Amino acid sequence: MKGPTSTEQRLRSEIGKRIERLRLRAGLTQTQLGARAGKEQGTISRIEHGEYRGLTIGLLIDLAYGLGCEPSDLFEWPIGIMDVAAHDPGRAQLAEAS
Repeated sequence: MKGPTSTEQRLRSEIGKRIERLRLRAGLTQTQLGARAGKEQGTISRIEHGEYRGLTIGLLIDLAYGLGCEPSDLFEWPIGIMDVAAHDPGRAQLAEAS
């Protein structure tokens, strides 16, 4: 099985940081967000630290619902991240889809 690319890791990290900021802004603990999203506290911690490799669209929607925000609010990328993705070997589909 192929390991994650640096871009995949960076995207997971950015999503995790964004989820943590939104969670703290909402005044929620990891346990509370986990209960709202149907996940354990440890999973929320791994997501926030960019260590959870099982992120799916469904999970992101559940997290957004738990945070009381829109799923699109989870994707506030730093400038240039899609440029990096476009130049990451094996990720041409990502660049073409955007």
